[in-house]
Parts: sequence; structure tokens; C-alpha cells
Amino acid sequence: MLCILFYFQVQAEDADVLVMLVHHSSDSHHPLFLTTSNGFYDIQKIKESLSERQKGYLLFCHAFTGCDTVSSIAGHGKTTLFDR
Repeated sequence: MLCILFYFQVQAEDADVLVMLVHHSSDSHHPLFLTTSNGFYDIQKIKESLSERQKGYLLFCHAFTGCDTVSSIAGHGKTTLFDR
């Protein structure tokens, strides 16, 4: 039996890429990592840590807060909106 393992690694410095990878990645348990200058993120682990409700609101919260790593609404950051 031939088993082929694919390894994907994306290099970026933008939160937009991270959000899109978490939202659009499949549940197939293939390794997928985002690498930045600050380290790397295991997309599958992030996705598994989110509830179904959080997964559903992920893109909305990201777009509503400006799709930028430094954006905020009236002094409240992305995590505040996402937690609510």
C-alpha cells in the first residue's frame, strides 16, 4: 500500500491569511501550518479549539472589525467582539 503524506506550509504576516486558512481548511486532518516571523500556527489545532458557533462567526467578526491586525471598533479589539 502506498501512502502519500502532503505537508503544506504558508508563510505570511497577515491575520487575514490566518482567518481564511482556519475558515476554509477541510477537516481532513492533513497538516497545515502558517509560518510568520513570530513563529508558526497549526491551523488544524486552532480549528479544533473553536466551537461550532465560533467557526460560524469567524469571518463575520474578522470582516466587521476591519480585516486588519491593528483595527478595532471604539477601542475594542477583535477578540472582544469574537468573545461576545
